[in-house]
Amino acid sequence: ALGIGLLADRLWKRVAGVWPGWRALILIVLAVLALYRGVTAYPRADGSDRPDDNGLVPAWAILADDPPTGAAVLGTTEDLLALSYVTQIWGQRPDLRPITPAQASEGVAGGELTVTAAALSLLPAEIAESAHFNALGPTVIGVHATPNVALPPGWSTSTAPHDFGDGIRLLAAQATRQPSGPWVIRLAWQALARPDHDWSVSVRPTQGGAELGQTDQRYPIAGAYPTTRWEAGEVVTDAYSLALPLDAAPDGLTVILYRMAEDGSFINLDIARLPLP
Repeated sequence: ALGIGLLADRLWKRVAGVWPGWRALILIVLAVLALYRGVTAYPRADGSDRPDDNGLVPAWAILADDPPTGAAVLGTTEDLLALSYVTQIWGQRPDLRPITPAQASEGVAGGELTVTAAALSLLPAEIAESAHFNALGPTVIGVHATPNVALPPGWSTSTAPHDFGDGIRLLAAQATRQPSGPWVIRLAWQALARPDHDWSVSVRPTQGGAELGQTDQRYPIAGAYPTTRWEAGEVVTDAYSLALPLDAAPDGLTVILYRMAEDGSFINLDIARLPLP
């Protein structure tokens, strides 16, 4: 485009005194080039009705988990590009601040630090090894210097707590369906004492007693927060995303804590079967 413009400018000046019709011809050529470029480029730039044009999906997933006001968000390159576009161009949640791993380690994040599940491996080691985690949803995880000791606002404790043993209690469970998306199962744990073992989690929503689906995680919080790191009295919120049938209406939940023994067999700590509010 720059070359064509320079060429047109030079021709415009040279033919000024030769034939006035040359200027009209130059304008016609430029108009044809612009029209050709628009016709060929617009179909590729138009993102409407294109399910494969999903570059902003990571940003919408982050916003769906409702990070705290003013939170700094550490994410992958795809996460941060999408979030920057949605917050700065679209004006959605402009209070959120995308940051890099270097900024997180230097402490410039200030206030609330959050990290996407996809970027947990990018969290600086000095933070990851000592921080306490809480899942805000299936995508965003809150990072704290001290453990939480109370349920976050909005949690219902209508279901009776279930004590699994090894100092672990399930305080509450929630199930919500994201608009045009998967179901999200949220669990709230409490460490009555520091657990002696690292337990894996199996989450299975049910309807009328029949299992609708299943998802397993090696450790809570996307595998990043082994139970032996929980402190006595700490409350840990966790979240799991499941693609269930369109007509699903889960009314119950089965939660299993288990670990693998040295001989390769599995040891179940306990099985909780809970009604969903």
